[in-house]
Amino acid sequence: MERHGDYGYDAPYALVSFATGIDLWSTHDQSGNARDVTLQNASLEGVQDRIDIETGDMRALPSADGVFDVVVSSLAIHNISSNADRAKAIAEAWRVFKPGGRRAIADIRATARYARRVARLAPRASRAAGSDGASGTVVRLPAPAW
Repeated sequence: MERHGDYGYDAPYALVSFATGIDLWSTHDQSGNARDVTLQNASLEGVQDRIDIETGDMRALPSADGVFDVVVSSLAIHNISSNADRAKAIAEAWRVFKPGGRRAIADIRATARYARRVARLAPRASRAAGSDGASGTVVRLPAPAW
């Protein structure tokens, strides 16, 4: 079974695989963002046996190297205040994925900067894995109207 890692966790991946969600569980950016609420939602969806919820910072993920087949961050990295720390978060996503794994970052701003960081990491990851390329996608989403 594929293992998915999601930082800034929003739980959709547990529907198709085993997912580990990592978040700081702050309500500053998102109301209702709490570990207990996430566990309750997973239970309501019947996927509680396919998730693992952890508290952690996406700049220093509490996961070993190369453990996830898929790593996703959706609308989370922009919450980090400095460009240097956002670059750390992206590097952490590369650290925890398996060779040949897939990564996706979706956010509302700074995606061109994220894409440049991904481009610098991808060749290094490919050389380390002995492969011809590392799969990674950065998508810019429209800013919310609120």
